[in-house]
Amino acid sequence: DADLAARGRQHPAGGGRCVWRVARAPPRVYYGCLSAVDTAIGRLLSELGAAGVREDTLVALASDNGPEHRGRHSWGSSGGLRGAKGYVYEGGIRVPLFLQWPAFTRGRSATVQTPVHLWDLLPTLVEAAGVPLDADTRGELDGVSLLPLAAAALAGDERSTRPLGRRRPLWWAMHRGRGGMQYALREGEWKLLAGYGDTPSRSHGPAPGGEVTEWLRACELGRAELYRVSHDPTEAVDLAAREPARTARMRRRLQLLVRDATARGPRVVSWSERSPACPRRNARLNVTELCCREG
Repeated sequence: DADLAARGRQHPAGGGRCVWRVARAPPRVYYGCLSAVDTAIGRLLSELGAAGVREDTLVALASDNGPEHRGRHSWGSSGGLRGAKGYVYEGGIRVPLFLQWPAFTRGRSATVQTPVHLWDLLPTLVEAAGVPLDADTRGELDGVSLLPLAAAALAGDERSTRPLGRRRPLWWAMHRGRGGMQYALREGEWKLLAGYGDTPSRSHGPAPGGEVTEWLRACELGRAELYRVSHDPTEAVDLAAREPARTARMRRRLQLLVRDATARGPRVVSWSERSPACPRRNARLNVTELCCREG
């Protein structure tokens, strides 16, 4: 896209400059990183084999987010999903997770489409290690063990296609999220995205240097988008207006999750800067981006 290839600057009302840092590094940087990761994982597995523990070692591999697609390093792909790193659209949060445990799989393999979360790894590893948990400790865990899901998938059991029973639903937070949406909640085939205020802007928040945690505890989620991701994985059709009751209910639930997390979470004492509203359409990612500020 021409807008992604340009290095243009826009001057928003109120001063300051929006700088689109879109100059790309050569592709060898990206592919070199992939090659280095591949080599490192191979060395790790070889060392486990040499130590005689590979068969009974559970190895998990995943990305922490979707492709970068900003700044200098923008060679990844979200596979056609909307958004990229920094977004709570699927392109930012939907990534592969690989689990390898030869003693458990016994030569079998399976692919599971049921959405899971990285916080599911802790209870999974605890169960794999045979560590007993009391009811209070188990109740504090956000995730669930993935071993029953994996076992069902390996056996060809249809239960592997159903959502996991969870005490706490799948949700994501990106307080300075790109694209003006900061939170997402998944309930079965439905996904709600919500953001601060009524307009998509990264300028929502306390004054620079202000107390972020207190602001987050009091903030109200405003605008929302609703997608039926089982039928619309690229999040192209916003159903919030057609499903007002579902949208309102899911937004209330998401608001409670945000309040609970900020009440128990760490204190954040600095919000370094807030970008001015200076949107630009990024057709490749199917999102409207908000720029960085240059002083």
